[in-house]
Amino acid sequence: TTLFRSLMAGISQNAKNSNLPEFGDSVSTASKALCGLTEAAAQAAYLVGVSDPNSHAGQKGLVDPTQFARANQAIQMACQNLVDPACTQSQVLSAATIVAKHTSALCNACRLASSRTANPVAKRQFVQSAKEVANSTANLVKTIKALDGAFNEGNREKCRAATIPLIEAVDNLTAFASNPEFASVPAQISPEGLRAMEPIVTSAKTMLESSAGLIQTARSLAVNPKDPPKWSVLAGHSRTVSDSIKKLITNMREKSPGQREWDEIGRA
Repeated sequence: TTLFRSLMAGISQNAKNSNLPEFGDSVSTASKALCGLTEAAAQAAYLVGVSDPNSHAGQKGLVDPTQFARANQAIQMACQNLVDPACTQSQVLSAATIVAKHTSALCNACRLASSRTANPVAKRQFVQSAKEVANSTANLVKTIKALDGAFNEGNREKCRAATIPLIEAVDNLTAFASNPEFASVPAQISPEGLRAMEPIVTSAKTMLESSAGLIQTARSLAVNPKDPPKWSVLAGHSRTVSDSIKKLITNMREKSPGQREWDEIGRA
C-alpha cells in the first residue's frame, strides 16, 4: 500500500504541475503495479475457490490446441504468399521467416508433448508429426533458397509444390493436437468456493474501477490543473484506491487456504 500511495501521489503531483512526460511515466508505472496486483488477486481467488472440498482444480492439457491452430493459419498464409506471382523477393524471404518460426514452435511443442504423455501411441505420433513437419520445412527452405538465387517461374513452381506436403503435415498435426484427450480440464468451483472468492474479487474490481477513475480524472487535470471540483474527485478516487488495496490484501491473507487452521494452531 505504501508503494501505491507513492505512485498515486506522483500522478497527482505531475498532473498539478502539468509535467506531461513525468505524468505519463507515473501512470505507466502505476498501471504495471496494478496489473501485477490484479494477477496476484486472480491467482489467490482461484486458490481460495478450488481449496473448497466440493471444488475440483483445473488440469493443464498436454498441448494448447489454439497454439497449433494459430501456427497453422500463419503457415498457410505464408505459403500462399510464397506462391503468389505478385510476391516480391523480399516478401518471399519474409514469408520464409514466418514459416520457419512457426514450424519450429510446432516441433518444439510436439517434443514437449511426447515427453509428457504416458500414452505410447500419442508419444510416437507426436514424434512422427514433428519429423514430417521438420522434413517438409527443410525441403521448402531448399526451394526458397533456389527461388531467392534465381527469381523465375520455374523455381516458383518448385516452391509451390514444396508447400503442399508442409501444409498437409501441419494440417494433420493440428487435427491430432485437437483431440479432446489432450485438452485442458477447466476448474469446477463449488458455490461455497465462489462465495469464499467473492471478497477478493470484489475488492480487486473496486480497486481497478477507482484506479481507472483516478487516472482519467488526473489526465484531465494534467491538461487543466485549475479545476477545483475535479481535485476533490481525484482525492476521492485516491482514497477509494487506497482503501480497496488494503481490503484486497487483507482478504487475500485471511482467505488463503490453510490460514484459518494456522491461526487456530497459533491461538492454541
